[in-house]
Amino acid sequence: MDAENRQRIRTVLREYGLEAERIEAFGKMHKVYGKRGIFGLKETTEQKGRNMLRSLTVLYDKGFFHVVPVCLTRRGYPGVRFPGKFFYLLPWMEGKSGGQQGKTGDRMFRELGKMHYFTAREIPLDKRRAENDYLRAKERIEREKEELERFMDLCEQKTYLSPFEWIFTDYFFEIWQAYEFAGAKLERWFTETVSRGSLRSVLIHGRLSLDHFIFDERGTGRFINLEHSRRASPVFDLLPFFREILQTRDGEAFHWMNHYWKYFPWREEEQFLLQAGLACPHPLMKLVKAYSLPEKKMGEYDAAKGMMQEIRRLLHIKGFVLELEKGLPAGGTDAGDQGDPE
Repeated sequence: MDAENRQRIRTVLREYGLEAERIEAFGKMHKVYGKRGIFGLKETTEQKGRNMLRSLTVLYDKGFFHVVPVCLTRRGYPGVRFPGKFFYLLPWMEGKSGGQQGKTGDRMFRELGKMHYFTAREIPLDKRRAENDYLRAKERIEREKEELERFMDLCEQKTYLSPFEWIFTDYFFEIWQAYEFAGAKLERWFTETVSRGSLRSVLIHGRLSLDHFIFDERGTGRFINLEHSRRASPVFDLLPFFREILQTRDGEAFHWMNHYWKYFPWREEEQFLLQAGLACPHPLMKLVKAYSLPEKKMGEYDAAKGMMQEIRRLLHIKGFVLELEKGLPAGGTDAGDQGDPE
């Protein structure tokens, strides 16, 4: 940390009446040691800071307190502003529950289900926007299927294939099936959504991760990093989370989803959207496009390794979405007639 940043941080800490004995930097988070204990000082943009505070207000008003509390300055403000920057202070929490990732996941999905439940709101469907979203997603699927076939044709014309091309041709049918499945689920999402005429909006975390759910000294699980939280379909919390985690593992995914559903059951169209989003192998086709460029920068080893990682993700997702097919709770509830999640 340079002298200017260190001085800025000490200036911020004085607003809280804190004198730092030692400061450790972890990216935008600073671990502050002082006589009053250990704190985390987070640096972000003004916009993200306002967004986080707005979300905390909504959650507290709804009676949801499983978030790390923000400390107030001596003048009662929830943070300190600099031009273009916002700093806020948190009590330092070491994090995981005994290092057990599975237990962390169980608790995180329970609290996520409650957070979505408490903030759920029914909103009228904007049919034109829904149709535009549907057509745009459908067009992307069809375009990538054409690119898939085009690359397969090139491979079939070759006498010798690279390792990357061998893997691609071996799994071509699986990739094609994924696009077909995604297109069918996307169509069902659109049909069911239009038929219902409304959507459910919740406050989503925005950057859901096992690293963003930590435990205090009493073992209470709390969310951190709400700077990207916003109102959206609950699908948009779970889609990026599962897409990321299913790249390397799939053992707990359906268990976690089922745990979440106990506290916030989904409607069919919400599940269709999740299945469509997961099944589309967009990252794989992005890799194929990069490999196809004349000026490609990746070597054969890295390209083949990347393709195998994407195939592993594809197969994990396939297993997961098929489990979802069988495991959807019957009759997802509406925002206004849910039972008590406690």
